[in-house]
Amino acid sequence: MPGRVLMISYYFPPRPGMASQRILGLAKYLPGHGWEPVVVTPHYPGEKPSGIRMVQTEDPGILSHRFKSLLGLDPGILIKNRIEGDYEKRNPMRKFLGKLFSGFREIALFPDEEVLWAPIAAREGLRLLSTDGGFDVLLSSAGPVSLCLAARYLKRKTGLPWVADLRDLWSQNPYFEFNVIRRVMDRELERWTLREADVLVTTSRPWAETLSRLHPEKRVEVITNGFDPDDAVEAGRPQILTRDFTITYTGMLYQGKRDPSLLFRALRELFQDGKMDRNRVKVRFYGPREEFLEHRIEEHGLQGVAEHLGEVSRQESLGRQRESQLLLLLSWNDPRDYGTYTGKVFEYLAARRPILAVGGPGGVVRELLDHTKAGVHCNELEDLKEKLLNFYREYLETGQVSYPGDWGRVEEFSHREMAGRFARILDSLVSKTEAV
Repeated sequence: MPGRVLMISYYFPPRPGMASQRILGLAKYLPGHGWEPVVVTPHYPGEKPSGIRMVQTEDPGILSHRFKSLLGLDPGILIKNRIEGDYEKRNPMRKFLGKLFSGFREIALFPDEEVLWAPIAAREGLRLLSTDGGFDVLLSSAGPVSLCLAARYLKRKTGLPWVADLRDLWSQNPYFEFNVIRRVMDRELERWTLREADVLVTTSRPWAETLSRLHPEKRVEVITNGFDPDDAVEAGRPQILTRDFTITYTGMLYQGKRDPSLLFRALRELFQDGKMDRNRVKVRFYGPREEFLEHRIEEHGLQGVAEHLGEVSRQESLGRQRESQLLLLLSWNDPRDYGTYTGKVFEYLAARRPILAVGGPGGVVRELLDHTKAGVHCNELEDLKEKLLNFYREYLETGQVSYPGDWGRVEEFSHREMAGRFARILDSLVSKTEAV
């Protein structure tokens, strides 16, 4: 029954990011369930993953990067983040240029900055579907949501079943704050586009409920992100941990959304009260530099404790996670974030180190940590201080913070399990097609 699946994804290694890891894991483990994947993705410099057939196309998204550069903006940073950044607040001209680009983006780059890639992906997909021996199912993984337009075109042309994987919501994404007119445009385009999909997949139960309200006639499935079991620390393998009480964060920061201010305040007060020795504590940030972080460190007097160490390779990032006493996860303090799993939490699961989630309504992240016993969630200052002290006291008594996770439950979130869930959806669509 299983067969071949044509996958369309803007994010795929060597392009970095958690989105790339989800699609890589899917392509890597689907063959174990009888499915042969072929991935269509834009060209990105770097080493390609072995054992997976990928077809790379040109990437016109470089045009928006050039436009940002002409405005004196960092092409690698989201415009909205730059507008809200501390530096831009002190630099009126750069703030004006950022808003100019943001306005241009809302009007000209609809529904997103990668819209120019959609026709390229559609053309390449059509070529493969007509010349590469046939496929049984289409699978698109968004964002960017514009690639759903390519998948819709291919669905209309071929009649193949289409699985639309929405790693993030489209018109109802809590992180997108467009004006009312733009939101209406997004909602109507989403309805028109996804009307052709056979199955919608998203990453959390609350998001699935949101999708079902907008698309009541559609089958909606939940398949969370996960971690590659090949990256996971083996059970029973001794880990060499840092001598300091080290709290490590790896990934992007977003001022006001993924912001360590609550942690910094808790540490400052614990130091002031003499309950923790600042000389034994290190807070490390690995990822793209954000100027607001340096200001937060200074505001709370944590120089020498907290440090932004910049971007590192994925392998080094995994190594820093595995040696840490605690892994820091930051969430947005907004009820709309209830259904958001940060991709980083799954990568942290593979490291077998305790996770300290800070901020946000808890939601699915807290449910995940409670289910796996891999960490704790705090969004109140006193609760955070108490949990930090508990970890710190264990560290002083034994030299390390023990790992509390239930590995049997953690393994439920591996890419191997994720691929199995996708495979069952693909199987059901092929069975339905054959029955017809």
